[in-house]
Amino acid sequence: MGIIQPYGDNSDRATFPIMLILSMPLLPFIFISSFGQGEGDTLSKVMQIISLLLPFILGFVLGNLDPKIREVFKGGNTIILPFLGFQFGSTIDLVKAFQGEVLLGAIVVTVIFWAVTLIIPFIVDRFILKRPGYASVGSSSLAGVALSIPSLFASYTFTGNGQTVLGSDLISTSVAILAFVLLITNILDPFLVRWNMNYYFKHHHDDAVRVFSAEHPELLVQMYDENGNYRGSHHNNHSNKAVEIKK
Repeated sequence: MGIIQPYGDNSDRATFPIMLILSMPLLPFIFISSFGQGEGDTLSKVMQIISLLLPFILGFVLGNLDPKIREVFKGGNTIILPFLGFQFGSTIDLVKAFQGEVLLGAIVVTVIFWAVTLIIPFIVDRFILKRPGYASVGSSSLAGVALSIPSLFASYTFTGNGQTVLGSDLISTSVAILAFVLLITNILDPFLVRWNMNYYFKHHHDDAVRVFSAEHPELLVQMYDENGNYRGSHHNNHSNKAVEIKK
């Protein structure tokens, strides 16, 4: 939401709602409810799924019917991010979080998470969709809402040879692992995006002109001089200061 803001165009804004629906706890919830026996009947489970989808579908429809609605809620993403962070951060048990098994689990899960959400999407983004790759890299950080997934298991009973009920200790450990994955990926992801885009602008001038000339020509001015040579981050900083002095 925040990382790709300098680069995002209409294509990113169009695909973001779909990606958001697929990356929220909807799919884990469907999986859990299919294999577990939860509290309540089938209708209540269906209504829980609908309650997750309804706000997104409503915003998707209204935003396309009236562009002014899109402008009204344009800055809402930035406003809610700190509140989401506070909400999920307050649920983390620090004593549990710094145990050895939690740290090791977080590293393993981070590697698996990036293997699925970073490598494959980046290949598709760069070489199939012919995009710079910032969208795939920028969306490879774990969202805070993922911390709510383990608690979904708490209300479900799974039956195999016997009956197994997931305890609160396992739930808290899972939340602690996901919290560390969230911390690692959200700290490193902006640096990965910056590194990717610096490399992209340096080695793909013609493609950058194709992608950014329509909606973000200011990026091209910042990254290239009048001869189309790459400025570099150091030169770019001095260039911006020079512009500010002239103003």
